Amino acid sequence: MRPVCGYTNCFALAAALVMLTVAAPAIGATRIELVISVAPGAPLTSAQKWLAALQRAGADGVQIRSGSAGDQPEIRTSSAAAGTSYTVVGVIDGSDELVVPGGRFSRSRIGGIREYLDTLRSEGTDGVTGERGAFGLTEKQLAETREALTQPVRFSTQGQPPLEVANKLADLIGVNVEIETAARDKIVSGAPVPVEVESLTAGMATSAVMRCYGLGMQPRVNGGRVEVIVRVAKAGESWWPVGYELDGQPAQKVPTMFEFLNVHIEDFTLTEVLDALRPRLKVPFVLDHYRMQRDRIDPDEVRVNFPEKRTFYGQVFGRVLFQARLRHELRQDEAGTPFVWITTLGHQ
Repeated sequence: MRPVCGYTNCFALAAALVMLTVAAPAIGATRIELVISVAPGAPLTSAQKWLAALQRAGADGVQIRSGSAGDQPEIRTSSAAAGTSYTVVGVIDGSDELVVPGGRFSRSRIGGIREYLDTLRSEGTDGVTGERGAFGLTEKQLAETREALTQPVRFSTQGQPPLEVANKLADLIGVNVEIETAARDKIVSGAPVPVEVESLTAGMATSAVMRCYGLGMQPRVNGGRVEVIVRVAKAGESWWPVGYELDGQPAQKVPTMFEFLNVHIEDFTLTEVLDALRPRLKVPFVLDHYRMQRDRIDPDEVRVNFPEKRTFYGQVFGRVLFQARLRHELRQDEAGTPFVWITTLGHQ
């Protein structure tokens, strides 16, 4: 028997191999064992106190043993008919903290250790060691989410019942979609969908449609799988975007926006002008109806003008939208398809 920190007195029991046993896991279950080394220089009572603490952490088994200076945290994975098993090798260092791959915990943070083990159980090694990015997802999870949202929308949305559109979009998305009760109530009672997103991706389309009703879409991990939740949007929270910056030069992605024409617009509504420009530019227009309604901007009521001259479509767009207190951006969806995003001045 190797003594903890070189002692052979009353701490020998804590230094010995101590294992908490539990019933055998069910078929397909995930089992997690903790193998903890007490590094030289750790406080004398570390082994005993950590053993008592880790009994409450939710592992299926715990071993605490004396360690050496070369011990390193790691996660070992094995798979069998009974399910996946993880062995988490951790080190209690000289500061009396438990160091594991992707985490460092004090005994006062047993809740954090429990959460760490739950994440490992549900998301695997990448869930606890992978760098977290947007929405708390790992790079791999975020890439998988974007891929699941790339299915094209093959039906018209404008003027359709919002619940019908929401259900169709959910069917297109390659992961589970949950609509919270408060969000569903807004959809059910909402006016017909005011935005057209046919031909664009299900992810960008869902975000654009839900935005019309003050709702947002977020991916999250549940039970080891990424899903999408639709909720009432709140200020300061991150939501799945209505498109992304173009990954190329605007003149290459949307060349029609830079074509020249002779133009003269006199006392037409903004809706009439946009309807005339849409087939010429051959690119979808997506209007930010949420902010337009908030700022009381009605394209059917705002009348715009443009002096007779020869210019390019982008300049026409900028001038007539400004008269309505609007602006435009060239964006693209998850599949790289460009579209024109029309929103209020000064807002993303």
